Amino acid sequence: MTEKELKIISCEPKEAKNGRLYHRFKTSEGWMSCFENDVVDKLKEYIGGILTLEVVETDDGFKNIRGVVSSLGAKAKAEKFDEGEQNKRGAGVDDKTICVLTSYVKDLLVARGIKNDMSIDDLVIMMCKIYKQVKSELA
Repeated sequence: MTEKELKIISCEPKEAKNGRLYHRFKTSEGWMSCFENDVVDKLKEYIGGILTLEVVETDDGFKNIRGVVSSLGAKAKAEKFDEGEQNKRGAGVDDKTICVLTSYVKDLLVARGIKNDMSIDDLVIMMCKIYKQVKSELA
């Protein structure tokens, strides 16, 4: 069993050949199955977020999620943006400012990644974390 930090993209219910119901989750590393209902419920809460998961790979190449190790707190949850949130932002902070800051952070991370031989997946995960932190602090 290994621990992996993965983004949860989507979920779909499936039925096994023996008739048992399970769920498949699309992650940043592809599709993974989950058979434990309590884990499925937790994963559904974090669609769009990043979690540290316990993953087991079977001999025939299937990947199964066995548990959630950590959820990085509230920052991992998928953000639901509505019109009301825009009015909560501080004076002078608009979408253009957030875009400029995000672009600047991306440039810094890419430069750092090239210097330190980071993988693209690590860069994307780090950029998502920083973007969410900047966005929440400017809100």
